Amino acid sequence: MTSVRIVGRGRAGGALAGALEAVGWDVEVVPGTSAVAADGVDLVVLAVPDGVIGPVAAAVAPGPAVVSHLSGSLGLDVLAPLERRASVHPLVSLPTP
Repeated sequence: MTSVRIVGRGRAGGALAGALEAVGWDVEVVPGTSAVAADGVDLVVLAVPDGVIGPVAAAVAPGPAVVSHLSGSLGLDVLAPLERRASVHPLVSLPTP
């Protein structure tokens, strides 16, 4: 089973959590203010406002998981120095969770 830790309980985090749970992923959603680890899951998604992606990413304890953000206006540099990083931008508006 694929596992994901979503940081942020807003519209994006909630919609993504619902979609991933519907296809069988193991999903954990934590508040955007939580200190999180990239350990114990396959993917960490930062579903927080663009302006705080950098500080939240800096607080992620390194681990083997890929760490991703959902911003269309930011690149991968905002996730440095995390080694395994990605950016996933939804192409359509997200529904209310």
